[in-house]
Amino acid sequence: MEAGTGEDQDSALRPLRNVASATASLRTGTLPESETRAAVVQVAAAVEMSLRRLLRDYPSAALQVRLRALAPDELRADEVLAELRQHDQISIELAAAVHDLLEVRQRLRDGAPLSSHDATLAYHVADRLEHEASRPNRPSAPAPALALEEELRPLSSSSRQRRGRLSNISDNTRIAVGGGLAAILVALAIWWAIPRGESMLDEGIALFGTGAYEEAASYFWRYAESHPEDPTPRLYLARIHRRMARPELAVAQLDTALTLAPNDADVHAELGFLLIDTRRPAEAVERFRAALTHDSQSETAWAGLVAALRADGRPEESERVLELAPPSIRDRLAAPTDTTAFP
Repeated sequence: MEAGTGEDQDSALRPLRNVASATASLRTGTLPESETRAAVVQVAAAVEMSLRRLLRDYPSAALQVRLRALAPDELRADEVLAELRQHDQISIELAAAVHDLLEVRQRLRDGAPLSSHDATLAYHVADRLEHEASRPNRPSAPAPALALEEELRPLSSSSRQRRGRLSNISDNTRIAVGGGLAAILVALAIWWAIPRGESMLDEGIALFGTGAYEEAASYFWRYAESHPEDPTPRLYLARIHRRMARPELAVAQLDTALTLAPNDADVHAELGFLLIDTRRPAEAVERFRAALTHDSQSETAWAGLVAALRADGRPEESERVLELAPPSIRDRLAAPTDTTAFP
């Protein structure tokens, strides 16, 4: 089997490695059912994204296929598997197992009960993909210049005639043609590498606002891949995991976000809300106070601090906090705070 460089393989496997803690938790078999369901779905999503990146990075795949590989709405998961199998990039056994895992993910999303074999399937698929995608000494196979030309436009009868005449051109002309096509490939590669502006992040935020969390998550993952230093997609992924009762997965995203932006009030506040949800209100109080040191006007942090104090059985202190809160938000915080009303 051919493959890209070791660097490409590491890039392709990054989504899978980002959920290593979820995979490890499934392997132990000690998670409660709700967290097992969430972890299986998370690992399945990471497997799919790693396969999509393998296809994107495979140099002999059709250019248009590579350009669509990361977009689920443009290239279905079964089409990704078919393309990888066509180029012998994954074994038929792995393809079949991935197909089963993606069916499990859909079943769990639809609310079906968790099977005793779902967790085992998830971590076995993750292990097999890691093994097959990271084998050493798999040479890169750059696409031939003529193949690239065919990918860029349909091969008409006149272009077939031009192909025949290409065999008669001089070496210098061959170099010029190859150089021109290489320039096109570089330009396309740059186009692919350039993030799609802020629209991907904006679309994810819009979907998040409607409660379409799983759909929103795909946008945040894709944006995070092209903006690894931006904590915003990590923050929203943590919010999604918290709302879907996946505390361990939320912690992983917040850990990354805090590393990227240790002074971000929203990141500290989100960790505070997660601590409230996991019945650790005293720790949440300190986290919200930290958020307010970075942004004293953060309505989210003020609301969280009041909620955490009330949850910790400190009503008098919560009232004193209300008196200190900015007047613009004091009325809103006067009533018991519903933390789900905040981002």
